[in-house]
Amino acid sequence: MERVPVQDQAKLIGNILGSERVWQKAFANHQHSWRTQVACGGGFADLVLELDGKAAVVIESKLYSGVRSHGTRGNQLMTYGLWLAQIRDEALPSGLILLTHGTEPPTDMMTEPEYGVEARAVLRWSELARWLSREGAVSDGSVWRSLARDLHSFLEAKAMTNDTITGSDVAAARLFLPGWTRWENTFRLLWSGADEVRTGFLSSKTSALSMTRDGGMLWQWSYAASPLPHSSWVAFALRFPDASDWYLGAGLPELPHLMLIIGADRSDLPVERIGSAPDGWLVHEAEVMKALPLHELPAEPDAQAAAMGAWARRSILEARDILVLMKS
Repeated sequence: MERVPVQDQAKLIGNILGSERVWQKAFANHQHSWRTQVACGGGFADLVLELDGKAAVVIESKLYSGVRSHGTRGNQLMTYGLWLAQIRDEALPSGLILLTHGTEPPTDMMTEPEYGVEARAVLRWSELARWLSREGAVSDGSVWRSLARDLHSFLEAKAMTNDTITGSDVAAARLFLPGWTRWENTFRLLWSGADEVRTGFLSSKTSALSMTRDGGMLWQWSYAASPLPHSSWVAFALRFPDASDWYLGAGLPELPHLMLIIGADRSDLPVERIGSAPDGWLVHEAEVMKALPLHELPAEPDAQAAAMGAWARRSILEARDILVLMKS
């Protein structure tokens, strides 16, 4: 941002937050600077604009990963907004911006006062790309115009200049859809490996196989039968770690892996009742999970199917014991 002419910086921030004249005045009359990865009240904001050395705008950037929960404080945007409200200069403008591609903002971001500051906005990467395209189209020989063209080309190469489908999306879907049956068969195999041990422990019904974009995984779940913890469920999942920051810091494998997850809908599971996690299991926030890296499976199809089925059966048995512990 330091390469962008000051007037254009002010215009961009003003257009996003809805008060260009105010921001033009602030940039003209006060020293400004940009900082990255700024510690702010329990997290690290991606980009912070400072006026006269004090934070004025917090920008959090997302691609597909969800807005992280911050426990009793709500979510990371709420944390950043409250931090900004505490340290900003009240005589100067301020704001909170979510810069996103595939991540949807929290439903209450624009209405809930607990986000700390009044001026809040959601900016799509595609909108930023259109601005860069306009800026780069001006041929004045400046370094900034050249940089704008380069940044736009980068976003274009990453398919971030459109919010609706492109030709490459259609091509990818044509490759993916014929394989959907194989995905369904894989999850059917996982559940069938657990059929003999799920009776009386899990519902006989499972959800439809679905994709969670924020979680970066395909998954399918079944609710636990009463009297196990209320609204608890067990899910098989195939997770792609580089597609999401869900479970960040949980200690899961860095390459694609199968998972068995124990969670609950309407309340946190009492994970403290199980003590230390059983061998091979991880406790992360209010969920318990186990993973099997795909590269550890045999390459031969029959051997691979047998290994997945055996892992699923063992994991479901262990999940049953863990839920019983949490019930007691």
